[in-house]
Amino acid sequence: MIERRLITSEQLEEGLRRQTKLFSAESLSAKPVSGGRKLIGEILVELGYLDRGRLNNFLDGFFGDIHVKIIDNTDEFRSNDFKAWLAFMSRVGASDMHLIAGNAPQIRIDGELVSVKGAPLTAERIRDLIYGILTKEDIGAFEHAKSLDKSLAVDDKARYRINLHSQMDSVGVSVRALSAIIPDFAELGIPEILKEFVAAPNGLVLVTGPAGCGKSTTVAAAIEYVNQTRSMNIVTIEDPIEYVFTSKKSLIRQRELGRDTFSYAEALRSIVRQDPNMIYVGEMRDLDTIQAVLTLAETGHLVLSTMHTQDATHVINRIVDVFPAAYQHEIRVRLSLVLQGILVQQLIPRIDRHGRVLACEILKCITSIRTLIRENNLSQIRSFIQMGNQSGMRAMNRSLADLVLAGAISWDEAYSRSNYKEELKGMIAGH
Repeated sequence: MIERRLITSEQLEEGLRRQTKLFSAESLSAKPVSGGRKLIGEILVELGYLDRGRLNNFLDGFFGDIHVKIIDNTDEFRSNDFKAWLAFMSRVGASDMHLIAGNAPQIRIDGELVSVKGAPLTAERIRDLIYGILTKEDIGAFEHAKSLDKSLAVDDKARYRINLHSQMDSVGVSVRALSAIIPDFAELGIPEILKEFVAAPNGLVLVTGPAGCGKSTTVAAAIEYVNQTRSMNIVTIEDPIEYVFTSKKSLIRQRELGRDTFSYAEALRSIVRQDPNMIYVGEMRDLDTIQAVLTLAETGHLVLSTMHTQDATHVINRIVDVFPAAYQHEIRVRLSLVLQGILVQQLIPRIDRHGRVLACEILKCITSIRTLIRENNLSQIRSFIQMGNQSGMRAMNRSLADLVLAGAISWDEAYSRSNYKEELKGMIAGH
């Protein structure tokens, strides 16, 4: 509206101040306050800064151009019980919810962030809501460290991963919904080669990708597959625990950072005494953790872990570059001996139906790949992935192109997700 000169920035600021004041008055009152829940456009009209007809014309054109979504029918957000807000996530199929003072609640549905209709949240409202589900120990830990990760189960039917963080002297909250049921490979669209990776007696298997791409869910499906098919002693170290497993053919014990151990590195130093066959390390974050993971993989254990990386070559670089230069050749040799495979994934909104679809890059550590890692010829790895269909390898561009050609995702979405855009254009044009 400012860019189109319908209002000035000063008028917008005055409208936002009025909106916040009205909402704060309602939050502190035992009964609704007249005018307490109004959208900014309504307030600008009431202040005389904007004509209602011009507002409607603007909104019609603006919403039509970029498809802004505001979700309505949100009675749960009037509750003072934060579990009702979590129930709303389940009702609408949201994967995430974000609460920041001065903003309306935001939820993510099928990868798209959507605003919840209503007035901005106050810092006091957020703090009261989230402190209502925390223990005294949780509150103390958060106020000391200015951040907290916590998992929460509601009625044994739903689980959530909750992150609290200090944000401009207020509490910011991010919530991730977790399925109480561990999905299988077919349901998630995970390539079957991951079963081959976790069937290895030892070594290192990595699931990587950007935040929110489903890495934890993929690992959970892999662990559950092993749980149902092999007699293994499985130990997980997580931050926090997301999926809860029930031991079947395998024995599974789960440890959580902050509650059962202080750090990945500390937990891994003593894990050998627990006689594990398979170990899941929630994330390879630092030198000590990576060093411990490599040692465990070398000593006859199968280790699963995750990293935030964009492609398979980047994974290898990240691991090696954590170490001082004098040790990097040794690390490349060690990594070449233990690495079983890498699965790089992205979750992309579908256009053919509701939901998202998995796009994957797959690196399988055949002999030639091990040689390239050991000799630091990482630039050639991508060519081997592109030519490795017979061994089960697959490039991310190939996965994106196949999804576009199948009508599952849009070309624009695939193009924005590709690291090699011109190559992707050629793949699509060739069909």
